[in-house]
Amino acid sequence: MVTYKFGFLILHYQVLNETIACVESIKKNISKDFEYHILIVDNHSPNQSGVQLNTLYDSDPLCTVLLLNENKGFSGGNNEGFQYLKKKLQCDFICMM
Repeated sequence: MVTYKFGFLILHYQVLNETIACVESIKKNISKDFEYHILIVDNHSPNQSGVQLNTLYDSDPLCTVLLLNENKGFSGGNNEGFQYLKKKLQCDFICMM
């Protein structure tokens, strides 16, 4: 049986509760048979919500928070996350949200 690794990319900017709800929705609705990882890319949120997410998910093996040191815009933030999931975590499929 072939197994695939799925990556979920959440581009985050200042909306803490919405990002947490998105992470929880993925965890609740994805089949336990899938290998997956959730990557939150904080696009240099000035309200420090990215740092809060990093603290919240620091010990979660299914979730990583990537804190960018500058706001790279929508496409730049997504590109950073895509490269991380594809090259570092070697995901076969990536869902960007």
